[in-house]
Amino acid sequence: MTELVRIADGVHALESSLRVFAGFHLPVRSTLLSLDGGGLMVISPLRVDDALAARVDALGRVTQLVSPNKFHHLFVGEAAARWPAAQVHLARGLPEKLGKLGREVPPHSVLPASMPADVEAIAIEGVPLLGETLFFHPSSRTLVVTDLVFHVLAPTGLLTGLILRMVGAHRVLAQGLELRLLVRDREAARRSLERVMALDFTRLVMAHGAVVDVDAKERLRAALRYMLAVPAARQLRA
Repeated sequence: MTELVRIADGVHALESSLRVFAGFHLPVRSTLLSLDGGGLMVISPLRVDDALAARVDALGRVTQLVSPNKFHHLFVGEAAARWPAAQVHLARGLPEKLGKLGREVPPHSVLPASMPADVEAIAIEGVPLLGETLFFHPSSRTLVVTDLVFHVLAPTGLLTGLILRMVGAHRVLAQGLELRLLVRDREAARRSLERVMALDFTRLVMAHGAVVDVDAKERLRAALRYMLAVPAARQLRA
């Protein structure tokens, strides 16, 4: 069951559970950011019925729909059909992926371009298979990430705890081993994340797991220590 919850002033979420496969379930979140002028940005849209959509509409006019990486795209087409006046933003490489899957690709811009002025988008370079963009909402000092880190504190499903242990993300804020293995250019990734860490955020909202609103920046830096580390080859040159 999908629920609409308030996280902070100007920040709401649709929260549900995702069955990745039998025995492996993850909490999943679509983040809703209030924009100047009464608009609403929906990051990682989830499937909603008419009643839940009406509650979303009560928060503001949906003007932006975002698929923030190559994996969080299952319901963006449905969302675009429900809110046809909204601008659609797709992760880099996602339009091509959807085309290969035989999925209809709605009219769109490619992230991180064409963001409204009150949201800052930063693409994480060096991880092309993920193609993730992060979003900073200055008015609430909230940083929204998708699969960059996980924070699953109450795993459900027979295999969930085991899999999270295997990737080093069991009941902690962490970047999974599987994502570190996708990095193709550590220096590019590090530069992107240093831009992120320079932002003035106090709250971290991710697609999978509990919101962090205490020591968010310090905890994120610790979780990203692999990607933020200066590669050894560069240290030697220095």
